[in-house]
Amino acid sequence: MKVIAEGQEKDIEKFIHDINIKNTIINVADINKEYSTPSGEYESFYKLVSEGETDERLDTAADLLKELINVTRNGFSGLEKKQDIMIGKQDIMIGKQQETMSKIDLNRLEIKSEIHALRDDFKSHFDNRLSKMEFELTDIKVKVAQIQQSLHNPKTKISQAD
Repeated sequence: MKVIAEGQEKDIEKFIHDINIKNTIINVADINKEYSTPSGEYESFYKLVSEGETDERLDTAADLLKELINVTRNGFSGLEKKQDIMIGKQDIMIGKQQETMSKIDLNRLEIKSEIHALRDDFKSHFDNRLSKMEFELTDIKVKVAQIQQSLHNPKTKISQAD
């Protein structure tokens, strides 16, 4: 690359310092300086680009790539600490979930026990009620038989059960 510049000596030195770039994308190996009497020939600064070279888009892409490299190098340094914090929070949540699951299991066992007790109570009550109904039905059958017999034989006396 060839650079021609005119200006005050301190401005030229700053310019030389600014173009002496060393990073991942640009690495200026050497700067050869030649000083001469200013000609006043140059009024503005512009970049000459050879055929096939890209211009502003490459410069913009280079700036964005440099920014991305800096973010990658520096931006992820705090990530490990944040991950450790998140892992700690996840461990706490897992502990709470396990505690909740234990409570659910305990409640499930209590509910199961209650259901069995209710079933046993119902069965016992049902069996008692069924026995009483069977006894009453037998008593009714006896009474009906006595009534039928007295209808066929009017001299028979119907006895009453207590």
